[in-house]
Amino acid sequence: VKYMDDPRLCYQQVQIDWIRAKIEKAENIQAKEVNNLVKTLNKKGFKKEATNVASAYMKSMRKFKNELDDIIRGLV
Repeated sequence: VKYMDDPRLCYQQVQIDWIRAKIEKAENIQAKEVNNLVKTLNKKGFKKEATNVASAYMKSMRKFKNELDDIIRGLV
């Protein structure tokens, strides 16, 4: 059954899309601030620390995205 054929599934998909959009917006704000921190650390000569912060952030975001995708797959 395609979700567009069933109004309940269609509504559920709309809700999931709305939640993903809200999360993506928050992630974009967070990523911008992390990027600003990395730039500041680089300017102050803390290149290793800047690389570590960027790497840790990317790893945590990938892990979060994978977990969220697993949860959403279970809902749909």
